[in-house]
Amino acid sequence: MRFFEQAFEWEHMSYVTYPYFWGRKSQWDERIAYEDPDSVFADFLKAGYCRVSVPARLGFEGAIDHFLTFGETWNGGPLPSISSPLYLPIADEIAERLDRPGDEIPQGDPWKVRIPTNLVRLCPDDKLPKWQQNAQGDWVEI
Repeated sequence: MRFFEQAFEWEHMSYVTYPYFWGRKSQWDERIAYEDPDSVFADFLKAGYCRVSVPARLGFEGAIDHFLTFGETWNGGPLPSISSPLYLPIADEIAERLDRPGDEIPQGDPWKVRIPTNLVRLCPDDKLPKWQQNAQGDWVEI
């Protein structure tokens, strides 16, 4: 629904996961057994509880309060017109999703960050394979 897409800054959503024992005791053994190479995703799968914070977009505070109070979107009226302060142009929405630069000022030189993972290993010996075309035209590893 357009209201929820535009009223909240989903790109700034944050969350905190809590260990399995915050959940139902009957699910503890199931949650603790989950495994995934991505440690953040594994924490999410194993979580017994998760607290999520989604900030309201500037200017939508009243409309969100109205929704929480009365359960009606757009302050109980129709979709906002192009002249309404609640109207969000598609160009602004796309720019935010593409991480449009703001008024940030870079500090210092950029640096490379390497995150260890087992998801990029191609061969057990860490060497790239070499290929050659045989007489039949098929590519074979040498």
